[in-house]
Formats: sequence, C-alpha cells, structure tokens
Amino acid sequence: MKVTAKWKYHNNRKYELKEIKTEYCCSESESSDAIQFGEVDTILNTDESVNIASCAPYPEGAVWDEEPIKFCPFCGKKITIEII
Repeated sequence: MKVTAKWKYHNNRKYELKEIKTEYCCSESESSDAIQFGEVDTILNTDESVNIASCAPYPEGAVWDEEPIKFCPFCGKKITIEII
C-alpha cells in the first residue's frame, strides 16, 4: 500500500494533512473500513501514519482507538507514506 499526502499551510504554518492518493496492495485493504490514513475522529488531521481504527460505543458517546501499522494486515506488504 502506498499513500501520498500533502500538508496544507496557512501563514507558512502546517495545519492539516490531506490524503491525495492511495494505491492499495490488495482488495481486502481497499474494502476495509478499519484501515485509515491519519486520525479518524478529528477535524484537522496531523497524524502521518496509516492506522487500524476501532470504535467502542458507549451510552455517553463513542471512543475511537487507533493503532499505527507498517504492514498490510491482510497481505503483509509494507506500507509506504510519501508526504509532498
């Protein structure tokens, strides 16, 4: 899997990382909702990693947990991230 992302700037300061293009290594990773680039539950993404995300719903609200990964959990290929 290869992810290409770009920082957005305002007044010469980085403030948000946007995913531009993702080349998936297998059909399972492409169809999975659990594999995400960056943070799942924030407005401005600043996380430069690919994560496995899980959600634990509670009566008071949901809690997201994200674990960074370096290899595809389905086929085992290395995940590369290019920041331009």
